[in-house]
Amino acid sequence: MHELQLLMDGFLEFSAKNWTDKQSIDKKLLRFIQNHKLIGKIDGFLLEKLQHTEMISQYFYEQLKSMRYKLGVEIKEHTLAIIEIMNIFFEMEIKDLPIVLKGLSIYGLTNNVNSIKKSSDIDLIYSDPVLLEALLKNIGYRRVEPKGTHEHCVMLKGNIILEIHNYFPVIDYTEEISNKAKKAKANHFNVFFQIPTLQTTKLTYQDMLSGVISCDFLGGALILDANFQVLLISAHLFRSYVNSQFQYSCGVTLCELLDVLDMVNHSSFDYLIFENYVKMYNASSSVEFVAYLIKTIFNHNKFSEYFHKKESLFPKSLFWSGAMYIPSHKEEFLYHGINEFVSKLVTNRTIPLGDVETEPLQELLYNSHGVANVEYISFRKNDGSLVIKLKFPKLINDLTADVFEIFFNSRRCCFVVENGEIQTEAKPEGCNWMLIDYVMKYSVIIELPFNLLFEFKQDTIGMVIGITRWGNGPLTTLVPVLIDSPNKC
Repeated sequence: MHELQLLMDGFLEFSAKNWTDKQSIDKKLLRFIQNHKLIGKIDGFLLEKLQHTEMISQYFYEQLKSMRYKLGVEIKEHTLAIIEIMNIFFEMEIKDLPIVLKGLSIYGLTNNVNSIKKSSDIDLIYSDPVLLEALLKNIGYRRVEPKGTHEHCVMLKGNIILEIHNYFPVIDYTEEISNKAKKAKANHFNVFFQIPTLQTTKLTYQDMLSGVISCDFLGGALILDANFQVLLISAHLFRSYVNSQFQYSCGVTLCELLDVLDMVNHSSFDYLIFENYVKMYNASSSVEFVAYLIKTIFNHNKFSEYFHKKESLFPKSLFWSGAMYIPSHKEEFLYHGINEFVSKLVTNRTIPLGDVETEPLQELLYNSHGVANVEYISFRKNDGSLVIKLKFPKLINDLTADVFEIFFNSRRCCFVVENGEIQTEAKPEGCNWMLIDYVMKYSVIIELPFNLLFEFKQDTIGMVIGITRWGNGPLTTLVPVLIDSPNKC
């Protein structure tokens, strides 16, 4: 695939500017392929080209072969699982058949092995999710509670993870978010404060029946035609992006963008039918976002010319309590993680760690109402941990609460201070926090172990601390910081 070859060439060019040794480039490129789920897209020609690239080693090539082998095993397991389910429907002469979403369904449509996407689960939608769950239990699956309301449940059997959908969510920006994004951009700001309440349209099994075909490769299961495939991929990409917070590459996977290119070039794709779907299911933000990415990353394609609007902005959520961010460079959708994000936002110095508490940070630039709701923040090291001390104005019991979110590497901490107590929501192993001096003002001590912060042996890491006071706002302060490894001190 020509587009994938350009991406690989671009990544190697990017790597050459940032790393010098082959081992670092090997690891970064393997991570790039894994994060963007590209292993199924690498054909024999590109594989041979990579093998003869001087910048990478034989180790990379061997790891790539291992990944391709594991993908082949996974595809076989998923295919047999779907066929087993379909045999039950045909044996019981059940008229309505399940629809396979994403994953293998695209391969079933194209019959092209390079359309295979690395996927950890199988997604199904059905007219009667309760019946489908019961049928799966009869063949050895067990139920796990779902993570979102759009899922009926998750079913497990051996290596198979199967999600049964109630509906497929299609989100869209509210007018308030769009207007605030335009105002922020006009004032040359990438960060603005707005609770990311989004409009959601529910795409149901009955909606999808107008665009299904039977797939022999998957035992007669139903799959979606190219028009619906592009709609679902766009909606999934956009939803992942908006909710990505500080994930690598803003939650965008290049594999899905390449799938869109495959689908719009498929013989069954029709621009007029697709445009009608976009209007019918309020998917304009999703499709404009994907068109923008195709234009920005690949710089071509009729799809982007047809749907991309130059004035469109695409803010993403940083904190559920109300901070949003507008990316401005394509690298943010490809290579950037939290370290690069923080480097872009931080204007003060990198913080060196010592046994003595640092001077309190003076510049807290990102505040929802122009004034920081943090009075004091300092850093020090202690027995293999980073210790952060924060001081705040007094909370009013039963009326106000402070929500803390801390991001580093791919981890998230979250806790709430309310009525003189801490309630923990997300706590990676080894992390701790405590409340002190809860009288007129109060302080919080946070301890984060170095083995989590610097697990990749970095010299410097990026971290984002967000604090939102609810009850009289919300008032949000976002604190991005760069912290030196204690080994540098």
